Amino acid sequence: MNLLVDVGNSRIDWAVTMTDSGFTTLGSFAHDDNLLMALDHAWGGMPCPDRLVVANVAGAATATAIQGWTQTRWSATPDFVSAGAAGYGINNCYRVPADLGSDRWAAMIGARQLTHDAFCVVDCGTALTVDAVDAQGKFIGGAIVPGLQLMRTALLERASGVHATTGASDRLPACGTAEAVSAGTLYAFAGAIERIVTEYTGHLGTAPAIYVTGGDALNVRPLLGFDSILVPDLVLQGLAVIADQGI
Repeated sequence: MNLLVDVGNSRIDWAVTMTDSGFTTLGSFAHDDNLLMALDHAWGGMPCPDRLVVANVAGAATATAIQGWTQTRWSATPDFVSAGAAGYGINNCYRVPADLGSDRWAAMIGARQLTHDAFCVVDCGTALTVDAVDAQGKFIGGAIVPGLQLMRTALLERASGVHATTGASDRLPACGTAEAVSAGTLYAFAGAIERIVTEYTGHLGTAPAIYVTGGDALNVRPLLGFDSILVPDLVLQGLAVIADQGI
């Protein structure tokens, strides 16, 4: 049994894999000051996994807390993923390979198992990341943009006169401040994805497959002007590959 953990800035997604047929258990929870309590609730009744593989982008304190919990509970030390120069079918273009976020690395590894053609991974999390990989498995580069909620928070905090804090709309034109913030940021988010993918298509020389993941994927995907494939657990799929092949 392998325990796979995707530690983002806002949430922790996790899965247990026991067979080649896929995940036997999936879970997700917000992480905050009560992280240890959340870990108790999520994993407290679980036997010690054979492997514990973690992609962590939430900082050293979170990594230390998770490691302390697993060592206390299971006497087990997690394997924290770090991007390498090459591995698992992906060649990393970063000048300093480890500077690439471990979640992005895992997501590309997961997507590589789904296609041998060129592809883009669009991860709609706290930050939006859009990464491109050619048909030979070379990661040609990526982009990082404020996520949808960060856009909204920045607008509400910094724009004088924009005080709306609620509103749910995916239609323009909007007839209220809350709706205008909601729809305007969503369309900006979708527009950024489309423009970045268009740029990548020119570099790749072909239209890539588009895999969309992350917490805001369901909100933005209907607005995209191209076909895409929703893969909510793409990072976890990549971590499963890493666990199977060795870190």
